[in-house]
Amino acid sequence: LERELSYHSVSERYVLRDPLEGGEQKSFATLEEALAALGSVDSWPILVTSQLAEPGDYIVSVRASVRRGRLTDALRALMFWSDDWQRESEWYSWSLPR
Repeated sequence: LERELSYHSVSERYVLRDPLEGGEQKSFATLEEALAALGSVDSWPILVTSQLAEPGDYIVSVRASVRRGRLTDALRALMFWSDDWQRESEWYSWSLPR
């Protein structure tokens, strides 16, 4: 899952782009609205049922990350001075009973 969030200064809108969904774009008036949409994942296929052996329980783990190379030049310059900037979230795991 890969999404891109950018700010367009001319329109003063935040744009969320999903390359895996045919480049679909959604526009938001505030950063809070854009982040809420970015944090929502609906109907995302993480595996195919035929990949699961029967019977068994599974643990699903996900985390979010930001690629430094995709940041704006201004943000990349700020990251040079910050050693404690975290680009990955902690792992979030849950059980998936089969």
